[in-house]
Amino acid sequence: MNPRIYLLALGTFTVGTEGYVIAGVLPDVAHDLHSTVSVCGQMVTVFALVYAIAGPPLIGQFRRVPLKRLLIWAAVGFAAANVLAAVAPDIATLAVARVLAALGAALFAAPAAAAAAALSE
Repeated sequence: MNPRIYLLALGTFTVGTEGYVIAGVLPDVAHDLHSTVSVCGQMVTVFALVYAIAGPPLIGQFRRVPLKRLLIWAAVGFAAANVLAAVAPDIATLAVARVLAALGAALFAAPAAAAAAALSE
């Protein structure tokens, strides 16, 4: 098996689990941001909605970008958004970071599956 498939699988696992990882640390996030657990919990919803709604049209907009370049930039954007989320001083910044992370995840997941399928042939 092509070793690049493992990297694609790891990236897909990362973007897939990131959407829900905040749920385990909600009380800490709420305390740090001086917010409520329920408001911080909406960050899971923000991520899921952006991922589901913006993903398909966004991928359509980038269909002419070479697959390798798209995957690299999506992963970089996803990572940068998560760094922003980690240092977010308030709930609004966290929401923006979650939106950006969802966009990066959406741009990574489907093309990664296509790339893995092409590599396995």
